[in-house]
This record gives sequence, C-alpha cells and structure tokens, in this order.
Amino acid sequence: MSELPIQRQGFPQKKSVSTANLINRDVYAKNVPMQQSHSLMSSANNMSSTSLSSSCHSRPQTRMSLGHQQLHNQINLSTLSLNDLHNVPVINPGTFYSSMTPNSSNISLSTLGEVSPSQTDLNENNDIRGSQFFLNKTATLSNLNVSSNRVNLLNQLKPDILGLTQSPPAIELPYGDTTFNYDSTIPLSEYMRCTLSAVPTKASILKQSNIPFALVLKPYTSLYDNKNPVPLCNDGLVINCKRCGSYINPYVKFTPQSNQWRCNFCKLANDLPILYNSDDIKNESDNVNHNTIYKNRTEIKYSIVEYDLEKRTDVEETKINLNLLFIIDVSYNSIKSGMLKKSLETIKQTLDRIPNYDNGTTISFICVNNHLHFFSILSDEVVDKRNSKSSFSMYDVFDIDEAFLPVPEEQLRAPIHGYKKSISTLLESLEKIFTVSQSAQFALGPALETAYLLMQRTGGKIIILGSTLPNIGCGKLKVRRNQNNRANETDTKLRILRPQTTMDCQDIFYKNFAMKCVEVGVSIDQFYSSDGNYLDIATLSNLTKITSGQTHYYTNIKLQDDKFDDVRFSIELYSTLTMDLSLDVLMEVKASHGMKVQTPYGNIFERSPGVYYSPIMARDQSYAFDITLDNDYVSDMAFFQVSILSTQTNGERRLRVMTLPLPTTSSIRELYNKIDQKVVFFYFSRIAVSQMYSNPATSVRNTLSESFKKLISSYSHHVINIHKSKEFQDTFQLPRAIQLLPMLVLALEKCTGFRDQCSDDDRRADFLNIMNTAYLPNLIQMVYPTVYPIHEMEFNQGISKPINNSILNCSTEGIYLLDNSIDLILWIGSSVKSELLTGLFAVDSPEDIVEGLTEIPEISNSPINHKTRDLIEKIREKSQDTLIKYQSLYIFVGDIDDRYHIIPLSKTTDIFQDIVDCITNCMVEDPILNTESYAKYLESLHSVVIK
Repeated sequence: MSELPIQRQGFPQKKSVSTANLINRDVYAKNVPMQQSHSLMSSANNMSSTSLSSSCHSRPQTRMSLGHQQLHNQINLSTLSLNDLHNVPVINPGTFYSSMTPNSSNISLSTLGEVSPSQTDLNENNDIRGSQFFLNKTATLSNLNVSSNRVNLLNQLKPDILGLTQSPPAIELPYGDTTFNYDSTIPLSEYMRCTLSAVPTKASILKQSNIPFALVLKPYTSLYDNKNPVPLCNDGLVINCKRCGSYINPYVKFTPQSNQWRCNFCKLANDLPILYNSDDIKNESDNVNHNTIYKNRTEIKYSIVEYDLEKRTDVEETKINLNLLFIIDVSYNSIKSGMLKKSLETIKQTLDRIPNYDNGTTISFICVNNHLHFFSILSDEVVDKRNSKSSFSMYDVFDIDEAFLPVPEEQLRAPIHGYKKSISTLLESLEKIFTVSQSAQFALGPALETAYLLMQRTGGKIIILGSTLPNIGCGKLKVRRNQNNRANETDTKLRILRPQTTMDCQDIFYKNFAMKCVEVGVSIDQFYSSDGNYLDIATLSNLTKITSGQTHYYTNIKLQDDKFDDVRFSIELYSTLTMDLSLDVLMEVKASHGMKVQTPYGNIFERSPGVYYSPIMARDQSYAFDITLDNDYVSDMAFFQVSILSTQTNGERRLRVMTLPLPTTSSIRELYNKIDQKVVFFYFSRIAVSQMYSNPATSVRNTLSESFKKLISSYSHHVINIHKSKEFQDTFQLPRAIQLLPMLVLALEKCTGFRDQCSDDDRRADFLNIMNTAYLPNLIQMVYPTVYPIHEMEFNQGISKPINNSILNCSTEGIYLLDNSIDLILWIGSSVKSELLTGLFAVDSPEDIVEGLTEIPEISNSPINHKTRDLIEKIREKSQDTLIKYQSLYIFVGDIDDRYHIIPLSKTTDIFQDIVDCITNCMVEDPILNTESYAKYLESLHSVVIK
C-alpha cells in the first residue's frame, strides 16, 4: 500500500485517527473492485478553426457570427457590485461552442454606480465565474496581437482607478476533447490566482522577463460553512493518482472505451473503480467523449469541490473537540482602559454561539498580573444540588519561575454544555475580584508555559487578552523606542520591527513556544489594547504567525476619555469565537511536473516544500507561494492543485480540492500581456512584509523598487526594443495588463508599513500583520483607499464614483468618506454648505459636529443622510461574513492650507494627529512625507527604462 500524498510526519497522531489510511492512492474505497488496466488509447482532437481572439481582432473587418457578437455584448454589459467584485455574466463554454449561442444572464447594476471594464476584448480583464474561455488548440498565444494592448503612461495625468475593481484576466484554455469544464457557478479567482495567466514553456523566458511567478490562495471565502458552500462529493469515492497523488478534476483525460483516466499532473494512466461509472455511462454510446460521459460527476463538473470523508469505509472515526483557553490580563492598565470589562462581557455573550459539536467544547481561564490565577468551575447540576453560592474555586500561583498546574488539568477545563451558568457567574465576578488590583505587571511568559501544560494533550486555541507589555518572568520584554519621538524608523536608528533579542534570548522564547504549540495542535489568537504604552506587537505577533492565528491591536481614543475602541474589539472577538473553524489542517499545494512550490508567505507552518500544517485554520486568511520552473515545460497546459484535509467544528472530516488550469506560451511578448497585476502586487506586498522583520524600511523599499524596475526594463528591452525604436524614447509604454502596477507599487512604498515616518511602532506592526493575512480586495484598499465624494450624491442618482487619491481632487467645500479596509473616516471640509450639514448632521456649522469615534445620527426625510449611512452599512456588510475585521467610523472636520496640508479645525490639533496622518496616507498620488508624486514616479521609471 503506497504512502499518502499528504502525511503528518513529526506530529502527534490523534488516538482515533489513522491518516496513513485516510486517502490512499491505491485503494479508492474499501472493498471496491478495480477493473483490469487496458491499453491507453491516445486520441487528440486537433481542430483547425480560427481562434476566437484572432477572428475578433486580427481581422476586424470580418463580420462576426451571431454567437460571437452576443458574447461580446454580454461582456460589454458586465458590471461590478459592492457585494461581489466578480459579478460578471456566467457563460458555459461547452454550450457556447456547441451551439454558438451564449447563455442568457441577468445583469444587475451595482448600487455603487456602474463600472465598465476598459477593455471589451475577451483576452483582457473579463473573468468568467468559474468557466473558462476556450481557444482552438491550433491557435497559439504567441500569434495573438499584443501591440494594441500597450498604453503610454506619460499621457495619463492620473491612473484609471476603475481598473482596481475590474475582474481578473480571463484564463484561455485550449479547446478540445482533452479538457471539459462545466464549472459555471464557482468564482475560482476568489480562491486561487496566479501572477501569470499563462505559464512560460522555458525557464529562460521566465528569468529573462523578471516577472515574479507565484500562486496566491484563500482557502475559504466565508467565516461560516453555510455561506458560499462549495459543491460536495458525498458518495465516498475519492480518486487520486497512484504516482503523484493529485486528485481527479475537470481537466483530466478519460480514455475512450476503457476505464482509465490520465493524470493531468504527471500523465500517468490510472484505473477507475467500477462504482465510478455504474450510473454515469448508462445509455451512452461507446464513441461519446468520456469527459462528457462523466459530466454529472461533481469532481468533473467543478474546479473546487469538497469531499465528505465520513462515508468512506476506510476512514477511521475521528473526534476532535474544540478546547479554548483564555489568558486574561488583569493588571491596572487592563482595568483602567475597560479592556477587562469588555472582554468578560463579550465572552459571556458568545457562550451560546461558540461551535460546540456533540457538546464537546471546553473552556478554561487564566488571569494574569504579577501572579497567575486559575479557576476550577463546578457544573450547574452540582451547584444546584449543593445550593451553593459559589460556582467556582480560585487558585493563586505566586511562584512564576516554574510552570506547574495547581490542580489536575481536568478540573481546570469546563465543558460549555452543563456549565454555562457557572461560567457566566465566573465572568461576572472576575472584574470585581481584580478591580482593586494596582499591579502594573503582566507575566505573559509564565502564563503561556502553564497553558502549554494544560493544552498539550488535547490541542486547541489559546486566546490572549492584554493591555500591558509582558514585563515579568520568562519572555520579559523591554521598551525599545524613544517614547517622545514619533519618527522611529530610519536606517540610523534601531529597527523596531526586528524582534527584540536580549542576552537572555527573550525573543526566542516566543518563537520557540509557538513551535511547541504547533507540535501539539495549539493555535494562538491575541487581542491587545493600548493607551499609548508600548506593547511590542512586532515580537508578540511571532506567537500567531507560526500557529496560524491572528494578532489584533486597538489604540485608545483620546476623544473618548481614553477608552479604546470597545465596539470594534467586541465584534472582532465575537467573530473569532463564533466562526466555523478547520481543525488539524494539512494542506498540500501541487504543481505540474517541471514546476515546484517553494516559500510560503502567510500565517502557516511549513512541514516540507509544498506541505503545510495549521492547528486551527481561520477562515479569513490568505497565503502566497513562490513557484519555480526547473526545466522547460513541454505541455500546452499547466495545473496547480490545492488539497486541504481538515476536521470541521461540526465534527465532519472534509477534503477540499481546488484545481487551477493555465495555458502555456513560448513567447516573452505574450507573457507580459498575461500578467495579473493585482496578484503581482499581492506577491510584492508579502515579500516586503517578510523582509521588514529583519531589514530597515529603506532597504525594503529599495528592494521592492528594484524588483519592479527590472520587470518594466525587461519589457522595454525585450518586447518594444526601446533602444532601437526612437519613437518609443519619449513614451513610457507598458502592457495594459500592468498599467496600474506602477501606482500600486508606489502606494505600497508609501503605506504605513514601509515608510520611514510612523506615529506608532505597534501600529506599524499591526498594519503589517493585517497585510500578511489580507486577500486582494482588502489589501489593495489598505494601500490605495477608496475615497467617495459624499457631497456629490443626489437623491435620484446612485452613490458617487470614487475619486483619485490626491488632495488636488478635494475641496474644503466637500465631504469625503475614506475606506482603507481597516477604518472609515468621514472628512468634512471647513467650508461645507450649511444645507449639507443640516441634512447630514442636523447642525448649521462645522464647529457643532461631534468628532472622533462615533456614528452619523439618523435623520428622517434626509436623502443625503440616508444615502451616507446606507453606504457605510453596505461597506460593513460586505465583509461581515468574510472577515473578522470591523471598520469603525471616525468623523473629522479639517481645512486645507496653502501647501495642501490638512489642518484640523479644532484648536486641540494633537488629539486629531492620527486622523490627519490617516487622511494624508490616503493621498498616495501626492508627494506626501517627502516622497515622489505619481507623476514624478512615472518620470523616474521612464528614465530607468531608456538607460
């Protein structure tokens, strides 16, 4: 019996699970008979019809067929919506090419205004939801006309930001009997994308082009399993290749008149089990394409499927309970800021919503200041029988130098079922117990060591709720910055984001502890609030990076009596506790023979190249992977496949399989036209984040800039041959596919994570933590926020289209809503008309507006008030089921001086400085913070190209 494609070597096996027998490459289902192998017949159907792209563009004078014309009309009418960035017509390629009549589809216009793609070409920026456009097999990508796909950026005064919300480039697959895909409902681009929509056939071409080759992945698109479910295979048949372990998918080749399928990754012919075709080939003739015969099989119909492994007879029954352990800071800072009180209230509210399959979820508490405090909770039944006033016992541990449990671990864990009243009583009592505490110390390290003893046999999740820098015991940290210096990051100063390393190797403690947690299946989430005190988020976040968790950071709001953003904290903690989870996750990323999956970027642990482990995988995280070409690639198709083996919080064992097909090209000219600029930007950002923890910001920006300059220089030299073409000397021509990449790279260099000046060290680290897990739409908004001109909205018109991020587009008479994916800022100019103020806030003067962390008051019969609040609500609703993050609203009244600087209208300008900085950061097309403007940046890039 051969080995598994994914094994859990080096990790403790759950007692009831045998992963060695879970998905076997040779045995598809227990006692399923296998048919004898037949000789594999090769029959490639070489078609000779003209390619769709050529017929539409190489010969524009030729009249298009009715089918092609209707297809173009559908693409031209496609629009985007706030709720679905990939809301384009669904087209079934099989039906289209068989009848030349595209499927009809209902086109819904976005409530945010109609956004039309800049290109109507099928080859440019038009995504088919899961379906692919098929080109004729005889048409090669290198023959396509790409000269019309160039743009001179020096003629553009500002970037076309509508392209930021356009769909990804269509994937053009060879059309013939070797591929069959009815996938018309699953938007594959929401799960997987590649920096290139065509794979080079030669490694030398990829190296010469300087285009990064990487895969980006978001395994789940919703926090909850009942939202956006993927097609389910529940008949117990899981078929994978005997040689490479890849799973059967829509792009394999079925051999006519035999029961074999040829693996599209390693080309091996594999036998099919008898049960696989017992219901599917009935009444089908022998000469029918076998891909068509199996079209009703879910795994052949969809590129993304999930297998329910509970029905497999060769899978042993498994039961993995969810165990939660809260480490709660009860020091003076936590009590004063309100963090302790809000934490206890939120946990109590979630008790009924925490996933509790088969009543197996347990909960534990460790309260921490300069000592450790443990709690043994009695069951509700015992409390009722004893008629006792006390439902818990408290154990204080004063010796923090050595980790130990004061009582047996079973007494420190309480199942939620049957203990809910007692747990609630404990949560209600904790604030009173520690309210008189004056301790300013937080022994996080000793608490973690003790938590490990409690969790090492069961696994689970540790949730840290803190407000104080760990300053006592193992893992003790020191303040590493000048408290009075806002500009804390230059090449000549200490690099704040390099994790602190003292003579006692105190930083190594956090990394080593995280590694220990991964080995026993423990994940860590952290929530920290700060009133300006330094917490060293850069060091503490090592706990979550390795264990697949997330670090959340909240700053106190000076306008709100030094209270932190408790609404956002409560919502995000609630989402963290109630969302569905994938437990004991083993993920494998495969590529076609000749390609290798290399370095991962994201909060996940790498077991070996291409194999990754996560104790608990949160549903809102994303990842990037380096891809290398070892040798020349000789096929006309390349494939990537991600398989995720996990146990869900409802107790089900699931296997999710996602397959991404890509065509190949031997033309470096065509390769540039197949760049997915958003994915390249995503990859650049992940590389930059990983470098920030060991290099100064200046070095990271220089590396980022050099990588991009090499890309565009290679294009200018190898494609348009700029040195021999004098007509291009005065132009800066790039493919339309990357016309927004200069702006995105410039915005990335200017963002909070990578610039020299940053108002807060922990805020920079928090920004990088979010970048390291965010997916494409949110990541783009983080560096290039969306700015809505609220004052332009009218009752009978839609929401105003976003404007370019330049202060030159703003006026003191305007009102602007800034969405950076983290916060929402409503900026009111100092000269706004009184009619607008009355309609929006029911005030006559800007001085009367309540500023800071607040909400817009509801005013009846006011169109501008209704539309503004509706827009804010839609922005929040867009992510409430897909992201843990909640966007708070900050209201700010400000002026613009003669130097185009933003000045708070309030006399107490210091308390608004963070908001001013945030608005300034949005204006990335301007020369903010001693950086280049977008126009100057293009000039500098052009000077590099013509050298």
